Amino acid sequence: MNRISIFFAAFAGLCLNNGAFAQAPGGVALGLTAWYHAEAGTTVSPANVLTTWANQATNPNLTNLTPDGGATTLVNNNPVPFNFHSYLQHAAGCMRLANSVTNTDVVTTTQGSMMGAGTAPDQLICLTGNSTSGQFGNNRANTGTRGNRTEFGSGTTNGGANFAAGTVLNTGNANIFGLRAMVGAAPAHQNTYNGIKATGVAATRPAGSYRFAIGSFTGYFYGTNKSAEAVCHNRQLTSDEFSRVESYFAIKYGISLGTPAVPVDYLSSASAIVWPGDAAYQNNITGICRDDASGLIQKQSRAVTAKSKVFIFNDNTGGIFPAMNADNTTTFAADQSFVMFGDNNADTLLNVCAMNGRAVRMDRHWKMVKTGTVGDVTIAFTATELPADITTLLVSTNNTFPEAATTAIPLQTSGTYKYAVMPSDNTFFTFSATPLDVSVDVVNLTCQAANGGSMTANVTGGLAPISYQWNTTPPQTTATATNVPAGNYTVTVTQAAGCAYTQTATMANEIIDLMATLTATNARCNGDNNGSITVVNTNGTPAFSYSLNNQTNWVTTNQFQNLSAGLYRVYLKDINGCTGDDTISINEPDRLSLQFKNLIDDYCELGSNPNGNVEILLTGGTIPYNVTLNGSNIGPSLKLTNLKEDHYTYDVTDANGCKINDSFSIEHVPCCFAFVPNAFTPNMDGRNDIFKMETTGRILLNKMIVYNRYGQIVWGSFNQGEGWDGTQNGKPVDAGTYFYYIKYTCASFNGPKETELKGDITVVR
Repeated sequence: MNRISIFFAAFAGLCLNNGAFAQAPGGVALGLTAWYHAEAGTTVSPANVLTTWANQATNPNLTNLTPDGGATTLVNNNPVPFNFHSYLQHAAGCMRLANSVTNTDVVTTTQGSMMGAGTAPDQLICLTGNSTSGQFGNNRANTGTRGNRTEFGSGTTNGGANFAAGTVLNTGNANIFGLRAMVGAAPAHQNTYNGIKATGVAATRPAGSYRFAIGSFTGYFYGTNKSAEAVCHNRQLTSDEFSRVESYFAIKYGISLGTPAVPVDYLSSASAIVWPGDAAYQNNITGICRDDASGLIQKQSRAVTAKSKVFIFNDNTGGIFPAMNADNTTTFAADQSFVMFGDNNADTLLNVCAMNGRAVRMDRHWKMVKTGTVGDVTIAFTATELPADITTLLVSTNNTFPEAATTAIPLQTSGTYKYAVMPSDNTFFTFSATPLDVSVDVVNLTCQAANGGSMTANVTGGLAPISYQWNTTPPQTTATATNVPAGNYTVTVTQAAGCAYTQTATMANEIIDLMATLTATNARCNGDNNGSITVVNTNGTPAFSYSLNNQTNWVTTNQFQNLSAGLYRVYLKDINGCTGDDTISINEPDRLSLQFKNLIDDYCELGSNPNGNVEILLTGGTIPYNVTLNGSNIGPSLKLTNLKEDHYTYDVTDANGCKINDSFSIEHVPCCFAFVPNAFTPNMDGRNDIFKMETTGRILLNKMIVYNRYGQIVWGSFNQGEGWDGTQNGKPVDAGTYFYYIKYTCASFNGPKETELKGDITVVR
């Protein structure tokens, strides 16, 4: 069998001598005869003209390519058309080998593979024969595009394949075209275009000398197309090998393989599937990775298709976005690490509900697939390319983005980018406006709002216009529902695209009669105004106010002080206007009263020790009492004994400190003694004019009678202290001797004792 395989694209490669390759596109080193790309072995003159473009395959029979038929410039990396990689800008010419080479050096007469990455419409890798019909003649082997056709020429026939217009070609951006062929093999001349395969015409290319070129030879297919990388093998690659090389090109240059109708798997150099073909997400596929066997370290990426919107960066935490993939200093932890994503090609307007209606997201969303060891990655987009209301990255394990399985990550801004750092797990992501958040403030039914409370939906985030629907009776459609009776309610908040989110709230009935515990502190003494009332609320809503005996003077302290005894009514009200009242009394002790009773003087006949005593009648106040007598504390005694003759002050203090005092006197009572004189001179000279009995002790006169010598009563008296003035019936009696009789009672401590005295008295004139 005779086979041919060809590729075209871009990245640096590390080679070993004698054709043993440490790195090769897709890790396919066997038969690699040409590997040119604009980022390796280049020299740029001051005029920005590419002068060399080294073959990374280091075939000793090939020298560096040189310009032919027009200037070729090296253009710095941009996201498009080659996903942050350098490329050649052709000027109606090509880059070609300066010498002729045998066809065995690049592809054989019977088999080979070619692949390349470049822009439409005319991009070619050419093997041209030196024949009389010209450089291109009929003896050419080329692969590339013309319009929407891939071509491969061999022998006298142009082999190639047509692809449906508009389904594959990335007009103005990069495309991958390739060929794997073996003359006489079936299928012969398998042409590929961005992963789509078609069978071309098989023919035998005659032996001879050929030139290798990238671009268009003079006089044939002039164009200004751009080329990034070209690869040739001198054998037909297996399907697995071809897919590995094709995946290398696709990941590096941000070119999507296949279509939703024909999904294509992406393979690593180890033949592992790093992006499983998925009809739903076979659009704008790109990724970042480390694949050592391919020499591929893609640190930032964006699909080159016109509809691509999203960049992916290897970390770049903090919003620092390098201008070149080569200048991105981040590293991958391990070989064979990939993060790939593709989208569903849907609208990028905000018109889809997510997170149970909390978010209005774009219909387009992305599937992300992780392989190997990759940390967090940065997702970014140019702010002007997507709706200005986008503020949030939504990440979920479910492509419907349910709230329970979705994380909302706020976007940050750096220059022209909006971005967020997200985990690189296998997941889905999209963009939304700030997710809606709804809280409800409730003003419950209160004594001030007895006709109904109010509920206010507080909305943050979301996308205008926003509407409200309360399930009140009747329904209310403003943010605040009023006159709402007690019960459970739901507000439905609807934002743009009809995304609805519900929140519940409870209206409580707080209409109550306030109750409180009243505690009184009584007045300490009778007549005092030092009582108080303390109020402790048992229900209601703080803060509370209080009023005493009226509803005019309200205070916020819960104690009334300086109160006298009496009945009081306490009024209460809370912050909701609910009221209550109760009564309580402040008491006072009876007035403190002090009386002395059974006071007994100090009697002489009882002996030489003091024997006065008195009983105290003490009422009112609050027991126990404390008593001092003439300043000395005698405790609570209410009977005092063994008192000597003195004046006493009795001070009483009760348990509340109330005071009263009084005084009394104890007299010394001598023994009873009566003295009756035996003469007196009633001559009105103020001296000894009265005859009477002189006494000591407690003597009570019963009667005193004076007789003449005839036994006639001259004078008499029953009154204590009266005496005879020497007259009878108002007339002075004659001088002479008269006789007396006295009867008195001695008030002895042991009882009264009657005594009689008889004798004579002489009237002297």
